[in-house]
Amino acid sequence: MARAATRIAAIALVACGGEPSADDTAQLESSVASAGAGTTVAACELLTAEEIAAVMGTTPSQGAERPDVGDGACDWTRSDGRPLVGVVVSRTQDTYEEYMQNAREQGMGSSAEEMGTRIDGVGDYAIWYSTGYLNAAQRGKLLVVWIHRDPAGGKAKQEAAIELARTGLQRL
Repeated sequence: MARAATRIAAIALVACGGEPSADDTAQLESSVASAGAGTTVAACELLTAEEIAAVMGTTPSQGAERPDVGDGACDWTRSDGRPLVGVVVSRTQDTYEEYMQNAREQGMGSSAEEMGTRIDGVGDYAIWYSTGYLNAAQRGKLLVVWIHRDPAGGKAKQEAAIELARTGLQRL
């Protein structure tokens, strides 16, 4: 369970349309299987299309549930079918320090950029990754918010992810 927080980044990559490297494939399959064993969350109920539209400046599709990923996942697309926003929920008991230690042990990054940036004021702790996703932990749950496209109106992906994570965490 302590490693769930660090593995969820890999799960989010698969769940939200990313492509893992060949080296990550075995770890991804194991992570998805172990993180998905538990209570399923209706992830599409964490955010509404209206909330996403207000943050992203684009009206998304209704969310598509992915109960096979983590403890629940949901993807929202643009009108052209391209990914817009995704969320993944998993369980974690990790503190921020344990999360970062586990990430280092699993080789998930050696530079500060690869390890992510801590964001204060979001859940118990949150970590932003420059590839477009935010991991936010609160009360034993980890919510990953993946921003696939730049928000309209010049808003940064990080700002959009933080806003959506705060909303989603209230419903977890």
